[in-house]
Amino acid sequence: MKFRYIQPGEFIRGSALGDPDEIPVHRVRITKSFYMAIHEVRVKDFQKFVLETGYKTKSERTDPKTWYSWMSGKFGNYWEKTGEHTGGPDWKTPLYQSSPDHPVTVIVYEDAEAFADWLSKKERKKYRPPTEAEWEYACRAGTKSAFSFGNAAAELPKYGWYKKNAESGPKPVMQLLPNPWGLYDMHGNVWEFTSSYYGYYSPEAQTDPPGDSDSEQLHVIRGGSWIDDRFGYKDGFNLRSSARYHIYFPRLWVNWVGFRLVCETP
Repeated sequence: MKFRYIQPGEFIRGSALGDPDEIPVHRVRITKSFYMAIHEVRVKDFQKFVLETGYKTKSERTDPKTWYSWMSGKFGNYWEKTGEHTGGPDWKTPLYQSSPDHPVTVIVYEDAEAFADWLSKKERKKYRPPTEAEWEYACRAGTKSAFSFGNAAAELPKYGWYKKNAESGPKPVMQLLPNPWGLYDMHGNVWEFTSSYYGYYSPEAQTDPPGDSDSEQLHVIRGGSWIDDRFGYKDGFNLRSSARYHIYFPRLWVNWVGFRLVCETP
């Protein structure tokens, strides 16, 4: 995996034009530099981890496996339990055509943490999922617009995979244009786990808002995915730099959420 150096700085987090959980808009200061992966963790990256350690994801350790689908109906959007079964889906069989360069999905936050811990020990560096503040800071890349490339959703297919161009699943990483800081797929492809708990913002300015590592909590996910925007939102709404979401259940695995890493040391 390749990483980009992200220098300290400030940005305005949130959006008055977004969902209620994106306000109040407030200033955030990032005081420590870090390195962010230019792409999401791929199937082949995760496979190396599994082959070396014998690790099994939460999906693989749970029997029978419960699979939930996000449904859209006349009474609104909801989770539907679509089956219990002993074969798939898991990160190897995510119910779409996958390849070694696809982002890994059908994982929970603790799986992402386990991968980061393994890589940290292997390379003697500190790897981890980013905090929510680090993620938005890197996604915006110095911009104040809805997307890192501006406000025009019509330009989104050049930068991100979503319902208009992704068809039935995510795509291999780094196929579209990067943001101004050289980071790919920050808009779309798969939602990405952050280490921060989900909650509403405070209006006060913040400095290095922390992330947390308790996988029993609801972690914020960012960036939007190949399934968006299927549920009545305007074009590209869920792929905006400020858009936030979370998985409803801590142990719920889906095929539209993955992760990328940051490294604290060069």
